[in-house]
Amino acid sequence: MNASRILASALVMAVLLAAGGPANAQSKKSDGKVKATASAKKAGGQTTVTITLEVEKSWYLYANPVGHDDFASNRTEVEFKVGGKKVAAKIEYPAGEVKKDKTIGDLKIYKDKVTITAVVDTTEAITAEIKVNSCSLGKDGRCLLPGTVTLKIAE
Repeated sequence: MNASRILASALVMAVLLAAGGPANAQSKKSDGKVKATASAKKAGGQTTVTITLEVEKSWYLYANPVGHDDFASNRTEVEFKVGGKKVAAKIEYPAGEVKKDKTIGDLKIYKDKVTITAVVDTTEAITAEIKVNSCSLGKDGRCLLPGTVTLKIAE
Protein backbone atom coordinates (compact mmCIF):
# COMPACT_ATOMS: atom_id res chain seq x y z
CA MET A 1 0.00 0.00 0.00
CA ASN A 2 1.44 3.39 -0.91
CA ALA A 3 1.84 6.27 1.54
CA SER A 4 -1.17 8.27 0.25
CA ARG A 5 -3.51 5.28 0.71
CA ILE A 6 -2.21 4.69 4.22
CA LEU A 7 -2.72 8.36 5.07
CA ALA A 8 -6.23 8.36 3.57
CA SER A 9 -7.15 5.20 5.52
CA ALA A 10 -5.82 6.70 8.74
CA LEU A 11 -7.81 9.88 8.15
CA VAL A 12 -11.05 7.94 7.55
CA MET A 13 -10.48 5.91 10.74
CA ALA A 14 -9.81 9.08 12.75
CA VAL A 15 -13.06 10.67 11.52
CA LEU A 16 -15.07 7.52 12.32
CA LEU A 17 -13.57 7.27 15.79
CA ALA A 18 -14.23 10.94 16.50
CA ALA A 19 -17.86 10.47 15.47
CA GLY A 20 -18.21 7.37 17.62
CA GLY A 21 -18.09 5.00 14.65
CA PRO A 22 -20.47 4.52 11.73
CA ALA A 23 -23.33 3.27 13.94
CA ASN A 24 -23.26 6.50 15.96
CA ALA A 25 -23.83 8.81 12.98
CA GLN A 26 -27.64 8.73 13.38
CA SER A 27 -27.46 9.72 17.06
CA LYS A 28 -25.72 12.98 16.09
CA LYS A 29 -29.01 14.26 14.65
CA SER A 30 -32.21 15.00 16.54
CA ASP A 31 -34.28 12.32 14.78
CA GLY A 32 -32.01 9.69 16.36
CA LYS A 33 -33.57 10.52 19.75
CA VAL A 34 -37.18 10.02 18.62
CA LYS A 35 -39.25 6.98 17.72
CA ALA A 36 -42.42 7.80 15.74
CA THR A 37 -45.50 5.74 14.98
CA ALA A 38 -48.80 6.65 13.36
CA SER A 39 -52.33 5.40 12.89
CA ALA A 40 -54.97 6.63 10.46
CA LYS A 41 -58.72 6.50 9.89
CA LYS A 42 -60.26 7.48 6.54
CA ALA A 43 -63.74 9.00 6.33
CA GLY A 44 -65.55 11.60 4.24
CA GLY A 45 -62.65 12.37 1.91
CA GLN A 46 -60.26 13.03 4.79
CA THR A 47 -57.81 11.05 6.90
CA THR A 48 -57.53 11.52 10.65
CA VAL A 49 -53.94 10.83 11.66
CA THR A 50 -52.57 10.24 15.14
CA ILE A 51 -48.79 10.48 15.44
CA THR A 52 -47.05 9.33 18.60
CA LEU A 53 -43.50 10.49 19.29
CA GLU A 54 -41.48 8.70 21.95
CA VAL A 55 -38.56 10.86 23.03
CA GLU A 56 -35.49 9.08 24.41
CA LYS A 57 -35.14 9.34 28.17
CA SER A 58 -33.17 12.43 29.32
CA TRP A 59 -33.89 14.26 26.04
CA TYR A 60 -36.59 16.70 24.95
CA LEU A 61 -38.02 18.25 21.79
CA TYR A 62 -39.08 21.85 21.39
CA ALA A 63 -42.89 22.11 21.52
CA ASN A 64 -45.12 23.78 18.94
CA PRO A 65 -45.36 26.60 19.79
CA VAL A 66 -42.13 26.97 21.74
CA GLY A 67 -43.33 30.10 23.52
CA HIS A 68 -40.09 32.01 22.88
CA ASP A 69 -39.55 33.97 19.65
CA ASP A 70 -35.82 33.22 19.50
CA PHE A 71 -36.54 29.46 19.38
CA ALA A 72 -39.60 29.43 17.10
CA SER A 73 -37.68 27.80 14.23
CA ASN A 74 -36.76 24.89 16.53
CA ARG A 75 -40.36 23.81 17.12
CA THR A 76 -41.61 20.32 16.30
CA GLU A 77 -43.47 20.58 13.02
CA VAL A 78 -45.43 18.07 10.92
CA GLU A 79 -45.98 18.35 7.18
CA PHE A 80 -48.11 15.91 5.17
CA LYS A 81 -47.41 15.02 1.56
CA VAL A 82 -49.02 12.94 -1.19
CA GLY A 83 -46.74 12.03 -4.07
CA GLY A 84 -44.13 14.49 -2.78
CA LYS A 85 -46.54 17.46 -2.76
CA LYS A 86 -47.72 19.17 0.42
CA VAL A 87 -51.33 18.48 1.43
CA ALA A 88 -53.53 20.74 3.56
CA ALA A 89 -54.08 19.56 7.12
CA LYS A 90 -55.47 20.84 10.40
CA ILE A 91 -52.81 19.85 12.95
CA GLU A 92 -53.25 19.91 16.73
CA TYR A 93 -50.04 19.99 18.74
CA PRO A 94 -50.08 19.39 22.51
CA ALA A 95 -49.29 22.40 24.71
CA GLY A 96 -45.95 21.12 25.97
CA GLU A 97 -44.35 21.42 29.37
CA VAL A 98 -42.69 24.65 30.56
CA LYS A 99 -38.92 24.44 30.90
CA LYS A 100 -37.53 27.29 32.95
CA ASP A 101 -34.15 28.67 31.91
CA LYS A 102 -32.47 31.41 33.99
CA THR A 103 -30.57 32.76 31.00
CA ILE A 104 -33.07 32.75 28.12
CA GLY A 105 -36.45 32.46 29.84
CA ASP A 106 -39.23 29.92 29.66
CA LEU A 107 -39.59 27.46 26.77
CA LYS A 108 -42.20 24.81 26.05
CA ILE A 109 -40.91 21.30 25.44
CA TYR A 110 -42.06 17.73 24.81
CA LYS A 111 -40.64 14.88 26.90
CA ASP A 112 -41.32 11.15 27.01
CA LYS A 113 -44.44 10.49 24.89
CA VAL A 114 -46.21 13.06 22.72
CA THR A 115 -49.37 12.67 20.63
CA ILE A 116 -50.06 14.94 17.65
CA THR A 117 -53.37 14.69 15.79
CA ALA A 118 -54.30 15.95 12.36
CA VAL A 119 -57.12 15.90 9.84
CA VAL A 120 -55.56 15.65 6.38
CA ASP A 121 -57.53 16.65 3.27
CA THR A 122 -57.05 13.37 1.38
CA THR A 123 -57.67 9.63 1.58
CA GLU A 124 -54.65 8.80 -0.60
CA ALA A 125 -51.38 7.35 0.72
CA ILE A 126 -49.80 10.01 2.94
CA THR A 127 -46.24 10.65 4.05
CA ALA A 128 -45.66 12.62 7.26
CA GLU A 129 -42.41 14.53 7.65
CA ILE A 130 -41.80 15.48 11.27
CA LYS A 131 -39.13 18.12 11.85
CA VAL A 132 -37.56 17.78 15.30
CA ASN A 133 -34.84 19.43 17.37
CA SER A 134 -33.72 17.52 20.45
CA CYS A 135 -31.69 18.62 23.43
CA SER A 136 -30.34 16.88 26.51
CA LEU A 137 -32.02 17.39 29.87
CA GLY A 138 -28.61 16.80 31.50
CA LYS A 139 -26.30 19.43 32.94
CA ASP A 140 -24.54 19.88 29.60
CA GLY A 141 -27.83 20.91 27.92
CA ARG A 142 -26.37 20.07 24.52
CA CYS A 143 -28.58 20.08 21.46
CA LEU A 144 -28.22 17.96 18.35
CA LEU A 145 -28.52 18.98 14.72
CA PRO A 146 -32.12 19.24 13.46
CA GLY A 147 -33.56 16.06 11.99
CA THR A 148 -36.63 14.78 10.18
CA VAL A 149 -38.61 11.64 10.92
CA THR A 150 -40.52 10.31 7.91
CA LEU A 151 -43.56 8.04 8.23
CA LYS A 152 -45.66 6.37 5.54
CA ILE A 153 -49.33 6.63 6.56
CA ALA A 154 -52.66 5.40 5.20
CA GLU A 155 -51.33 3.36 2.30
